Amino acid sequence: MDLTITAVETEQIRVPLVRTYRGSHYKMTHRSTIITRIYTAGGLVAEAYAGDEDAGLAEIDSIIHDEIAPKILGEDGSAIERLWEIARPATWDILRDRRLGLVATASVDLTLWDLYARSLSTPLHKLWGGYRNWIPVITIGGYYNSEMSIQEEVESLVEQGFAGMKFKIGGLTPKEDAKRFKEARKYGGDNFRIAVDANQGYTVPQ
Repeated sequence: MDLTITAVETEQIRVPLVRTYRGSHYKMTHRSTIITRIYTAGGLVAEAYAGDEDAGLAEIDSIIHDEIAPKILGEDGSAIERLWEIARPATWDILRDRRLGLVATASVDLTLWDLYARSLSTPLHKLWGGYRNWIPVITIGGYYNSEMSIQEEVESLVEQGFAGMKFKIGGLTPKEDAKRFKEARKYGGDNFRIAVDANQGYTVPQ
């Protein structure tokens, strides 16, 4: 199949959340990402989404179209490492937030991997060497302004079949957060996996 790249298309997605999610040093009012599509001469179309930026969403989109897409048009879409090298200069602007160029580059890279897997009619997890048909999944919780109690939230996650959660800490003292963590452990049980995320809310000694 001819994987020569003929077009790159993007779609900005920005969805308002039903409430504001707060960590120790941030708040999130929207969930945002960019969907990237790559079209090929053989008719195959790849699609992937990347990024969790909000304020920089439009700039990431511009970097893809202005700095990366023109350089990869006409290239072989299966030459992923070469295309990564071609796109890499988008990260070199020292006067711009480096993260924006990285997300733009990653958006294209992810889509190229999707393209290659589709060309082989193989799921990406198998292409990368995976063998499982299912994996345990954790979610994020423990936000400070949640309308649910920790007990209600954790019991709900267990009932839904989640293997665990990334639990927000760092917005209170370590002693106060330890109490919240113990409560989550109590209602999740020993097999419920809990990771903690202080979001730079603690010092190293704490």
